[in-house]
Amino acid sequence: MAMDMKYVTTAPPSPTQAGIVPNCIRWMKAYDVDKDDTCAAFASRAQDSRTYFYSLNPFLGKNGENCSALFWANYWYCITAKEPAETVVTITPTPTPPPATAKTTLQSVVQSFSATSTPTISEPQSIYEPKDHTYVGCASELPNWHALVGATFGYSKMTVDYCTAYCDRRKYTLSGLKNGRECWCDNTLAADSKVDTGIGKCTTPCGGNSSQFCGGGTGFLSVYRRSDAKVKTRGAPTADKKERTAPTDLGPHATSIGVDGQPTVIKTVKMVRRGRFARRNGFPG
Repeated sequence: MAMDMKYVTTAPPSPTQAGIVPNCIRWMKAYDVDKDDTCAAFASRAQDSRTYFYSLNPFLGKNGENCSALFWANYWYCITAKEPAETVVTITPTPTPPPATAKTTLQSVVQSFSATSTPTISEPQSIYEPKDHTYVGCASELPNWHALVGATFGYSKMTVDYCTAYCDRRKYTLSGLKNGRECWCDNTLAADSKVDTGIGKCTTPCGGNSSQFCGGGTGFLSVYRRSDAKVKTRGAPTADKKERTAPTDLGPHATSIGVDGQPTVIKTVKMVRRGRFARRNGFPG
């Protein structure tokens, strides 16, 4: 197993991505993307077992199926984790309760009813804003007319941070999330979109962080802008330039959103044309 020890550290480095195992004790930097240092090649160089590497960085997928969207240059990845200590469990026998009286029986019935009652499901209570980004609001979409159309991808463990980082790397100023798992990017917002500056109908928790909002159902998008940019709008498409009506799935390991609940890699034609150029710029396409 060969690796440049200059790019290995035992101290928690920066930057890293969310989702790395918490007991990591050894890290390695993805520094050689310009030389086709693919996710698989990096995993092989970091560990004899690719499966072990992916288990330490689970957001890359069990077999690395999410590498094309989530393996980033100049970021640190875990290559060794500390084995958990053995846990000794002590079992204490439960004493036999006395015979139930009428009073205790009624109390048991009340407790049983309370225990089987429908619990209250807690939802995120505040709007999260990642560094250098500002929440614009909950934007509505018309049928077949998306609020943002520049680039898109889906991931079952989506977070606001994943989406804004994805759009930033593609030089887009606006990021939007919906359905709890979809990310959309653009530099302009559809002029027909009505924006509620509060939570509005964007109350769907993100698949990767239930304390964050990832839009609503179909038709409602949680929109963020880069803090150094203003929101610009665009009009309806012309007859010779139609808006996309659904995300385009071009990934070799991709699946449709909602089919099996697994991460989905969705790319635009522009991203495919970038090819190796995308990897050289720190975000393999």
